[in-house]
Amino acid sequence: MLRSIAPFVLAAVSAAAANASTIDTTASSTVFYSNGHGSVGQTLTVDPAEDVLEDISFYFFAAPAGVDYHLTISDVSSGTILLSRDFHAIGGQNLFTLGLDLDGVSQISADIASSVYGMRAGFVSNVYSGGQASFSGYANSLYDLAFIANFSDGSGDGDGGPSLVPLPASLPLLATVLLGAGLAGRRGRKA
Repeated sequence: MLRSIAPFVLAAVSAAAANASTIDTTASSTVFYSNGHGSVGQTLTVDPAEDVLEDISFYFFAAPAGVDYHLTISDVSSGTILLSRDFHAIGGQNLFTLGLDLDGVSQISADIASSVYGMRAGFVSNVYSGGQASFSGYANSLYDLAFIANFSDGSGDGDGGPSLVPLPASLPLLATVLLGAGLAGRRGRKA
């Protein structure tokens, strides 16, 4: 039975890996926090093969109580607003689950504005070649915002269809141990 399941598990893990990509500017760089701005933004290049923005996270040092924030995602080339959403930020990671179809869009701009001046957004040295940060409306090619963006091809990973979840590495090991213990117990009963 284990032999018949293994190819399916490997295929599911490979399919999940092939259908999604992640841009993470926080993984290899120290996150700094800006001194305060009325707005921040980040441009991102869209891969035509993975043109569904499943989610995006931004980082804030602190978020004053009662301050309203607004996220806007727009097409850089046409200026068309693709998504507009109000939110209350928290200190640390702020995750936006979107499932936004970007078919035909080559680059987006994700902009966050605050109802008061003084937003302290996380940023890193320029580690992402597909875009750049902006602070209070001014683009700055030396920096990227501290963000994590997950894209997919829209084939079921986050767009309402079935989702493939890879098995943790310990499950095949557990199955092997249980199978071995079962065989050892069976041999013990025969003797």
